[in-house]
Amino acid sequence: QSGVASIVLDRDGTARRIPTYEDSFARRLLGDGADAPTGAQMQSFGPSRTYPTVSYYRALDPESFLPPDTFRDRPVIVGLSMQAAPKTDAGGADAYATSWSARTGSLVSGAEIQATIYDNLAAGLFVRPVPGWAGFAASLLSAAVAAAMAWRGTSWRTVAFALCGILAIGLASFALLSWGRLYLQPTAPALAFAEVSLAQGARDFAAERRLRRGITRAFSQYLSPELVRQLTLDPDKLKLGGERRTLSILF
Repeated sequence: QSGVASIVLDRDGTARRIPTYEDSFARRLLGDGADAPTGAQMQSFGPSRTYPTVSYYRALDPESFLPPDTFRDRPVIVGLSMQAAPKTDAGGADAYATSWSARTGSLVSGAEIQATIYDNLAAGLFVRPVPGWAGFAASLLSAAVAAAMAWRGTSWRTVAFALCGILAIGLASFALLSWGRLYLQPTAPALAFAEVSLAQGARDFAAERRLRRGITRAFSQYLSPELVRQLTLDPDKLKLGGERRTLSILF
C-alpha cells in the first residue's frame, strides 16, 4: 500500500499535529482502527535519535552488523536520518522542528516523526483539544470566581488572591495535559480572571479617591489638617457620638 508521508506544520514551522489524511503513512502502517480527532496534537517522546536507529549499511548486511532477529515482529520505517541532527537555522532534507527543538536546537528526521505519529495512534497518546464551549465555560467560571472574590472590596489580599488564581489556572491546564491528555489553553481563563480583578480594583480605587476628596472638601474648614487626614484614611470615624477613651491629662 502507499501512504501520504506529508507532515502538518503549525504557523511557526513546528510539527505538533497528527495528519488527518485517511491514507496517511502512519494509518497505512497501522491498518484499520487508527484514528485521532481533528486537531489532535502528538506527544513527542524526545529529541532526535530517541528511537532506535540502524544505519542503512548495517541493514544491508544484518548477519555481519546486527544481532539476530533485530527486525523480527517490529515495524521498521526507512528514511533519511543524518548522523548529526541538522540545526534549526540550517534546515535539512526531510527534517523538521518539534517541541524539543527549542531546547536542543536540532531538527528531527521525518522518519522519526512518522514513528512518533505511529506510536501516538497505536497507544492513543495524542493530546485532544477541549471543545470550544469548554474553553468559553472555563473563562466564564474564572470571571465569576474573580468577581466573587473582589465583590466586597479590594486590598493587598485581592492582589495575592488574583496571582494565586492565575497560577491555579496554569496548574489546572498542565494537570489536564499531563494526566488527561486534554489541552485547555490557559490564556483566556487567566485573562478573564485578571481583567475582572483589575476592573473591580480600579472601581474601588476610584470610589475611594472620590470619598477622600469629598471628606477633605467638607471638613478642611472646620477641623485641623491632621484630623482631616485621619478621616480620609478611615472614613468609618465619621459617626455621631464621638469616641469614649480613658485619658491621662498633665497640667
